[in-house]
Amino acid sequence: MGDRPGDRLDAAARDPKQLKDIIDRMLDQNNRIERRLTDAKAKLEAGAPPEEVIRSLREARAGNMAEQFFQNWRERQGGDPNSQGPMFEKPPGGPGGGPDPEQREELMQFIREVRPEFAARLEQWQENEPKAFRAVIGHLMIQAIDTFRERDRDKQLFELRKDDLRMSIFIVEKGAEVRAAQAANQTSNKGQPESEQFIKAKSELRELMGKGYDSRVRVREYEADRLAKRLEETRARIQETKDVREQMLDKAVQQLLERKRVTPQPGDGPMKPPGEPGGRRPEPGAGPR
Repeated sequence: MGDRPGDRLDAAARDPKQLKDIIDRMLDQNNRIERRLTDAKAKLEAGAPPEEVIRSLREARAGNMAEQFFQNWRERQGGDPNSQGPMFEKPPGGPGGGPDPEQREELMQFIREVRPEFAARLEQWQENEPKAFRAVIGHLMIQAIDTFRERDRDKQLFELRKDDLRMSIFIVEKGAEVRAAQAANQTSNKGQPESEQFIKAKSELRELMGKGYDSRVRVREYEADRLAKRLEETRARIQETKDVREQMLDKAVQQLLERKRVTPQPGDGPMKPPGEPGGRRPEPGAGPR
């Protein structure tokens, strides 16, 4: 739940290798989605209950999100699972090398309202671990900008996006907890089964990701409904123009016969008086009076 593909493409405009990596990831993601949907369709056609198909779709989506979440972290650590660095992707750099201070403070204020304990932890990171702080804020920033932008434009979408951003904050916080539990498990239980704490944290992270998926779907459904409404309004206006086609043609012909231009044409300038170069021709029989 982070930055959008379009924003990453813009950030990679001058780096062919980075752009290729992004394209490869997008292709891989599309392939996973296609396989997931094909499997779901096959289950449904085989007679599986719709509830079971929906549940499998949600579980697969949550699993893919978790896999991508940790893949981002592993890549940031150069493949070293014991590294203690941040587990989130570095956000795309902007003109100021990071988010606008006012936008960052707005996001921090929202985090304080949602999870005051996590906000206090982030403020400590800002002082003591600035790289980790920037990584977390960057992970949430684009989603936060999209959310706050709707405050005065669409109240319902604003509330839906706030719920989605709230779930992202929960996921980021729980992800940090899972990472800490993983590190502790690897340190104290080498070669042993996963600790109960680690298993519990992973289960809670997966559940949160499922809820985050649902909140994102609600946003997309609302946006799709809004788009469908606009499309219907556009179609209605088009139909209105079709309904008055004959009247408009009659009017256009009459205007032409009366030597009136129906509408301004490309290249038309100010009307020039008769007699001047490019001006109107005098009417037949008209002359000085």
